[in-house]
Amino acid sequence: MSGGAGAASPWLWWEGELQPLEATQRQRCRALEAAGRGVFETLRVEAGRALRFERHRARLFRS
Repeated sequence: MSGGAGAASPWLWWEGELQPLEATQRQRCRALEAAGRGVFETLRVEAGRALRFERHRARLFRS
């Protein structure tokens, strides 16, 4: 396998959360989860911050 698997793994794992998977894919996602949980948690926190910022900005522009 070539290419940066480390860089892609959080996204693959995240997609695994959203889609039903075959058994082999599920096993792969478990391995990715073990390796990439910290990255995924960070992405989720960042997404939450971005959403809060957008809501805050919408409130500012509405007033």
